Amino acid sequence: MRYLLLLVLFLNFSAVLCAQKRLKDTLILPFEYDKIEREKEHGYVLTKKSKKYLFNSKNFEIGQFKSEENKKGEIKVVDVVFDYKVVKDTSGYFTIDRNNTRLVPESFDDYSIQSNNQIIFRKGELYGLISVSGHLIITADVEELEYLGGFYYFKKNGVKGFLNVNGEVTFYGFDRYKVLGNGTYSVSKKTKYALVGPDGKIKTPYRYSKIGAFAYNGGSYPYINVAKTGKEYVFLDREGNTLSKPFYSMVPPRNYTLDKWIKVREVSGFCNFIKLNSERFFATDSTTYDDVQMLRNNRVCVRVKPKDERRFYFGIVNREGEFVVPPIYFYVGEFHNNIAPAIKLSETGGKSISGYLKEDGTFFEIPSNKLEEFSNGYGIFHDYGSPDSLGKSAVVDTNFNFIISPEQGYDLIIGPQDSMFILLKDSLYGYADLNGKEIIPCRYKQAEPFENGLAKVDNGRVYLNKKGEEVLNLEKGDELVDFSEDIGLRLKKIKKDGFWGVIDFSGSIWIEPKYDSLKIDNYIFRVWKDGVVGLLDIDGKELLKPKYKSIKINDNSSIGQWWIIAQVKNEKYGLKILGGDWLLKPEYESIQMINSSFQMIYENGIKTGLWEATYLAKKDGKYGLVKYSVDEF
Repeated sequence: MRYLLLLVLFLNFSAVLCAQKRLKDTLILPFEYDKIEREKEHGYVLTKKSKKYLFNSKNFEIGQFKSEENKKGEIKVVDVVFDYKVVKDTSGYFTIDRNNTRLVPESFDDYSIQSNNQIIFRKGELYGLISVSGHLIITADVEELEYLGGFYYFKKNGVKGFLNVNGEVTFYGFDRYKVLGNGTYSVSKKTKYALVGPDGKIKTPYRYSKIGAFAYNGGSYPYINVAKTGKEYVFLDREGNTLSKPFYSMVPPRNYTLDKWIKVREVSGFCNFIKLNSERFFATDSTTYDDVQMLRNNRVCVRVKPKDERRFYFGIVNREGEFVVPPIYFYVGEFHNNIAPAIKLSETGGKSISGYLKEDGTFFEIPSNKLEEFSNGYGIFHDYGSPDSLGKSAVVDTNFNFIISPEQGYDLIIGPQDSMFILLKDSLYGYADLNGKEIIPCRYKQAEPFENGLAKVDNGRVYLNKKGEEVLNLEKGDELVDFSEDIGLRLKKIKKDGFWGVIDFSGSIWIEPKYDSLKIDNYIFRVWKDGVVGLLDIDGKELLKPKYKSIKINDNSSIGQWWIIAQVKNEKYGLKILGGDWLLKPEYESIQMINSSFQMIYENGIKTGLWEATYLAKKDGKYGLVKYSVDEF
């Protein structure tokens, strides 16, 4: 089992090592610069003996940076946006083009670059806007300015409004706004709300008492629900068009998608299902269902109150409202696996009968008033009422065959989870499989459900496998914890006698507990011992002995390879290929990858892979740039 889990990783890793043909490093910039500062888009500003140089990382050109002196001091480049720069002198910030021509006449005190590469700037307490070409769009004369993704919110002379990216007013005069999360916005004036579309223009009059985005299970959709006149809701699209008749309340289904039905209580006071396009499940307005539950095959479990009756009854109807299962049940639970717990009156009246109800109307009587909803294809019930098994629990499958009968005498049954039931008999716990066979006898004072093949018993210190074998017994101070990362393998970290290791889902030792600390990155374990760190592969084989002060793993998934930036004991860094030699010997004070690329090249019908990366490095107190290439994969 263990080697099956590792096969793909091993083959991929081995193939890359074998296919690697040529390694080459190129010194792009010598180690003679006092400082290297990254510029957006174009590259770097280099400083050497107080002189500055511009370096273009795309074509590796370097040239003198023309630092200018004026009456107020030296100009310093602080940002590069497309073809202009944001610079600073002692008077503040302003913009210049490639020829160092000033684009904005006045200096400003602060600025922020927006996602559309326009700049909101501040002068004193007021804000203005600069275009992507570095020119002025709005002078600093608004009290508030915020980019909303397509347009701007502003406040001027106490009045709030929206501007497009050209500085033109699209809408103004509201008290407040709210982002709805689906490209639309609500604005309010006094106590009324209106809808604003993704273009910043108003789509509806101020007529709603509330507007909110329709979202479910973390998803947001291009519709919003609107409270109207305090109680009634309707759906609107992004243009403000009404999509549905008014309703009072709604319950989105689990795992909502746009083809699912939404339960609503309509203005009539009765329940129905609708879709976001306003389609109603029951088209007629004469339906009088107090509650509805969607089933399969266009059927609905409904709760109705017959005329002259005090009690509500449940039945199942089709889309035309015709009963396919008569309303004779005064309780029906949630349907799972096409089955729900239910209670009805006997035909002679006066006596209630409990059991399980199928969607087709089949009813299986069970003398118990404690029926659980079906889970994973099984139904559990308690306090079975037959004279020979009073108070016992049992399990049936979807065909109502007994998996565990009440005559077996279990006081409680829990599950199933991980294909196992928990059993309780005479205050002791055990386990049964999905066939109802008692695999682990009831002999434990405490038991938890199985998870990934293991279960904790007796206060969580003893771990059992599904054969009932005690594969792990934790002593005082020992720990067993999940990895914080989702590694896709059923492994746990174990701490024994103060040291960390790894066990698999069967409880077998995967990595011996002998490390002070342990983490996993890209299926590689980082392990610490006596203050230094090393690496193990996913099988626990040592790749690098724990002798490094720090290790950083770069995952180059495009070529299935890992590169290591390691800091040795002398506090010098180097670049190493995992399982191979040093690419850059450990002689640098720092190394940082600033860009990388991978491409397939075809020459004379032969496919060649070329991977390149540029590293910013520091050596003997000076900075330089090194490019490293690996080709012929």
